[in-house]
Amino acid sequence: MSASEWRRTLDINTTGSFLCAQAAAKTMIAQKTGGSIVFIASISAQKTNFPQPQAAYNASKAALVSLKRSLAAEWAVHGIRVNSLSPGVGGGEGGVEGTVSDGEDGESGGVGGAVGAAL
Repeated sequence: MSASEWRRTLDINTTGSFLCAQAAAKTMIAQKTGGSIVFIASISAQKTNFPQPQAAYNASKAALVSLKRSLAAEWAVHGIRVNSLSPGVGGGEGGVEGTVSDGEDGESGGVGGAVGAAL
């Protein structure tokens, strides 16, 4: 992986998420409304998917989970909650513990439903 590929992945997944959250938080703070921000991380933030060569992706999603914790602590005084979801491999009882199905088959409990619950 080239350095430019590494930077691009981190820019999209981590920096892009931070900039969006920052813009939303500025509005929430200015309006004194508080609110909720939900990042979409990945099970790859906690578990390495092998043998796919995706170190940059895994690192960017782990950084996003850490960013969530930091922003939640910093913005709590403004009534802003910051959470994340880590979708991963589904599969019912045999699926990876703690993951959320992507809900593409129309079943409830997909990422959209989980985001709604996190708000």
